[in-house]
Amino acid sequence: MSSASDSFTRADNLSLGPNWTYVNPTGVNPVNSQIISNAVAAGPGPFLCYSASFAAYNAVVPQTPDQVITSQISAVAPPTSVLSITAVTANSPIAGQATYAYTLSSGAALVQPQEIIITGMQNAANNQTYSLTVSVTGSTFVIANAGAISESGSTGTGLTPTDCILGNCVRLSGDGLNSYFQLWGNNSAYFAGGTDNRQWVHEVWKDISGTGTSLVPTSAGVPDSVNDLYTLLAAGKKIATFKNGSFFSSVDDTSIAAPGYFGFTSQAANVSGHSAPLSGQTVPSVTGTRWKNWTARDIGTLNPNGAWAKQAQESFNAAPNYAGNWTVQGAFANQMTFSNAGGSTGGVGTGSAAGQNSGIWTGRAWANNQASSIVIYRMFGNTAAYCFVRANTLASYTLYFLQIISTSGSGTTIGAGTFSVVRAVAASQTVLKPSTAITINSLDCFRLEAQGTTITAYQNSNVLFTTTDSGIASGSPGMMMNNTFNSATEASVVYWSGDELATAFTIGGSTAGLSGVTVTYIGPSSGSVTSDALGYYSIPGLAAGSYTITPSKTGVTFSPAAAIVPVSSANVTENFATGGGGGGDLGPGFDLKLRL
Repeated sequence: MSSASDSFTRADNLSLGPNWTYVNPTGVNPVNSQIISNAVAAGPGPFLCYSASFAAYNAVVPQTPDQVITSQISAVAPPTSVLSITAVTANSPIAGQATYAYTLSSGAALVQPQEIIITGMQNAANNQTYSLTVSVTGSTFVIANAGAISESGSTGTGLTPTDCILGNCVRLSGDGLNSYFQLWGNNSAYFAGGTDNRQWVHEVWKDISGTGTSLVPTSAGVPDSVNDLYTLLAAGKKIATFKNGSFFSSVDDTSIAAPGYFGFTSQAANVSGHSAPLSGQTVPSVTGTRWKNWTARDIGTLNPNGAWAKQAQESFNAAPNYAGNWTVQGAFANQMTFSNAGGSTGGVGTGSAAGQNSGIWTGRAWANNQASSIVIYRMFGNTAAYCFVRANTLASYTLYFLQIISTSGSGTTIGAGTFSVVRAVAASQTVLKPSTAITINSLDCFRLEAQGTTITAYQNSNVLFTTTDSGIASGSPGMMMNNTFNSATEASVVYWSGDELATAFTIGGSTAGLSGVTVTYIGPSSGSVTSDALGYYSIPGLAAGSYTITPSKTGVTFSPAAAIVPVSSANVTENFATGGGGGGDLGPGFDLKLRL
């Protein structure tokens, strides 16, 4: 499993440090982030509203496209301006408009076309979010409010939100043109057409060839607080977000399949010296929303050696399809269901209280070498989740299963638990691995593989147990949630996938940190690729055989000058150095650029 982390606890600096590389396409996005107060924030300088800066973590490269990233709010940007509103004159200066009298309590002078959020007025009709598009002076502003009611002696408050948004990125391409990313922070809601009446932004986007598309619209009324945790999950087609461990949103999207890099994005407009589009307004003391404790890892729903290919997946963003894809296992004959996740239509697969809810994926014919993976969301004490391989659908059940039991879980705080691996033939069980203590966390991935006679169980890509057994030769993968041990609660998952052993592989690695290196390959197939901005190359889709790999770049001597790389049953890493250094394995941080 590849993983990375950065607390950002270091001296203030406009540089993020050697482990980060900006991947902003020239002329598209500015390079604009900084370390400040032991956290990361949008950087200083002119910055167009909603322009984005993307940074990729270059010291570790994801092994698979199934990734999860979490970061924590360190500080929330204060309002750009805080007003004390003392009076309102309705239908002034003309009908349908209202003039508000105010004094500036703190922050910068008002400018057009800022958004202002008004609260605490005597008459509720005077409280709303407006765009300052009519007129502004040092003591009054005029807005369009046909429902305004005149009042005086008011003690209302006006806030102008700061544009400062941050987010996690998964599957971030080396040229910065492709990624899934989430945005959270405070937002002035200004855009070219006016205002969309929001102060807080929580969105999910994708960039495809540099063009952004919203996947999850903003949730306007949910404020952020210091130490809030935000998580972005990309598991196959499922793109989901979490706030403080709880589901926030979930959608299906298959636009970006390459692993790319772990990363983050920062966006800002009118803080830390940012001036456009709110010309003339700068607030040096406002440093913007900041975040800390960034962590990223592969989920483990695919084997890190790349020898497996995803053939079926369930995101639970809709009800599991028992008409075409799933069949209940006859001994555990309740269907799995799904529940809503935040503003989305689904996202969480659940079982029923006191039920055994199962599914065997019978919507396709399966090779005998197969795997089943689940990503846990929540578990309560004495509930269980299962991965099945080589399973039938008969009441006299035959299958291998990996059983995960929570001994004391209380939702997304799970903790102590156990796992075991069992072979069942005609409902007669043989324990291959007795119950063994483990620690379970929300978003942990558990996986069971059957390859020939080798049976292997994983937690987050780490081997829990492996053995040889020839008791079951064929069947289909599946899963189950078992709540019969605890009739009041249920176990739930956020994702399932079924894999088969791959027949196409990848050769990849480092070109000594150099971009633009041409890497030629000759073998059963031939061609060339170019290393990306972070100095990695990837040659996907290769059949088994022997390949000669040759890097080249004008003025650079590589070592080795060429490498003969055999490919048989897994992806292969081949790294190159410059000058007299050797090639070969540069350690786990470099053994990861393997595209599936």
